[in-house]
Amino acid sequence: GNGLLILNGRTLGDIYGAVTCLKYNGCSVVDYMCTSTILFNNVMSMRVCEFSPLSDHYPLNMSLRLGRLSILGSSLPSFDDAPNSFRWKRNEANNACSDTAFV
Repeated sequence: GNGLLILNGRTLGDIYGAVTCLKYNGCSVVDYMCTSTILFNNVMSMRVCEFSPLSDHYPLNMSLRLGRLSILGSSLPSFDDAPNSFRWKRNEANNACSDTAFV
């Protein structure tokens, strides 16, 4: 497996798996909140928020309990050196989407 767990329908705040997309011809669950198996026990809640007329998808919200986390005795990597922003170039975005495998 990929080490990810879907939170929809199995987490406090969304135990019934609320719909995440509302269109003229019906509704469905097509947006997922995922977490690693390592962080799963730190998830406090996940919920599907109120519908907004700005999109046909409901926003998702997750509360995560954070503290000093460690993986096999070593600290999680720091994001201090990560760039503050990133601008996609059209060809890079297309390549990223075509290289992604969805299961």
